[in-house]
Amino acid sequence: MSQYIIGGGQPPVVERIMAEAAGDQRPDMMMMADHAGRYGIVMRGGTSADALAIYTNMAEGFTGYWNGELDQDAAIASVTGFMTEAFAD
Repeated sequence: MSQYIIGGGQPPVVERIMAEAAGDQRPDMMMMADHAGRYGIVMRGGTSADALAIYTNMAEGFTGYWNGELDQDAAIASVTGFMTEAFAD
């Protein structure tokens, strides 16, 4: 797990694990853990067709922002709108 974390992976959001991982090499871990704890959701069926559609939309929307094709507000609105519709059921 330590090598996974050092390599940039995201460990389970368990305070003890996150604190150990943070150390001197990954101070961002505690911020990510806090953010995931406040805003994260558990997507059941993470490989289902619905989940893959959401992952695809997120990749397209955020890649558009990262490469300058979309501004930040448009990218977030696109992803948020798609997810709102997907979770409306």
